[in-house]
Amino acid sequence: QKADVELPIERLECENDGGDGYFDEACGVYRLVARRGYAPGDQVLLCYGRHSNLELLEHYGFMLDENPHETAMLPLHLLLERVRQAGCVPAESIFL
Repeated sequence: QKADVELPIERLECENDGGDGYFDEACGVYRLVARRGYAPGDQVLLCYGRHSNLELLEHYGFMLDENPHETAMLPLHLLLERVRQAGCVPAESIFL
């Protein structure tokens, strides 16, 4: 059964990290999980889960100006150099 729905892009606090949907590879469709009953005309909000802006852009086509789950990739040598400079971790305790 086909449904007409509008999915506004709003940042919501999620009950879980996984969001409210998933891609069903066997059927080739994206499935939404309803966490309660909806009547015709009710607004449906989608929790995208915890994603960096790169993940949001790759999977959903948008980014957030303020994303608490944003990440940045750092080269390992730069990270190790900064940790050693800070002196907060003894060099001999750093294992790769």
